Amino acid sequence: MSSYIRVFIAIAACAGVLSAAASAATPGRVYSAAGQFSLASNPNGTWSYLVNRSLLPYVNKSCASSGLICRWNGKPVCNSVFVAASKRGIPASFSTIRLPGDHLDLDPESAAGVRTRWTAPNAGTFVVRGDFLGVDVSENSHPVAILFNGKQNVYSNTITHFGQRDAFNLTRKMRRGDSIDFVVSTGSACTYLGTGLKAIITAH
Repeated sequence: MSSYIRVFIAIAACAGVLSAAASAATPGRVYSAAGQFSLASNPNGTWSYLVNRSLLPYVNKSCASSGLICRWNGKPVCNSVFVAASKRGIPASFSTIRLPGDHLDLDPESAAGVRTRWTAPNAGTFVVRGDFLGVDVSENSHPVAILFNGKQNVYSNTITHFGQRDAFNLTRKMRRGDSIDFVVSTGSACTYLGTGLKAIITAH
């Protein structure tokens, strides 16, 4: 084998190692569903907001009067679906909703489900911690779930009343582009389904 070929192989191997390192998750990197919520775009970085499998397309400017920022599907009650966050990261109240500053509010109304999706920017192991929280003082019963890649159910529960807190703590190995969906589904009635979501994802 010539010295030129040996050098070429060495350079190619080195490039492969560097490429793998660049695509790996950075340990300690933290992603926050509420802390990184923004109306600038959808998807918004690693986060996206959907009704069933369609992106929520609109910004609801009327939310601002309640101290919230909201992404919305543009439809009237009982088909008005939104994901909202506190504008200043402090507790906010509107109508029958009492939202802590570190939670999103997901409200599906009559739609099958509203979801906040996190998509892995790199391969790695990720710890997913947080909770679903009943944030409507007149809360109606409805299911909540966490899905891996939109299909595999890795967590499920039912929110039945105001103040109920269902915590989760999951560890997943993920490839770049894999996703985790936090889903709030509709209930027996289309109203009073507002559900808080606190989701903190940490690369390990």
